[in-house]
Amino acid sequence: TAEEETTEEVTEEWPEFKGRPLKPGSKSEKIALIADAHGLDAVEYDEYIEMLVTSTQEDAGLEADGVIDATTWAALNPNK
Repeated sequence: TAEEETTEEVTEEWPEFKGRPLKPGSKSEKIALIADAHGLDAVEYDEYIEMLVTSTQEDAGLEADGVIDATTWAALNPNK
């Protein structure tokens, strides 16, 4: 059928946020995951990640403080 012939886009599951909130200057695999999911190349929370985070927070109606906690992490999920 035509449905079977359709190529499905494969997306990785967005992991649950665990650990301490991330702030500018933080280094984490989570930063690399965020960067990759949003077309950036970073492993450290730099000014580009901060712009992405604060703009995502604003779009989601959250306080745009640049801190990545569980709520902001969920808003950054590219699969939602």
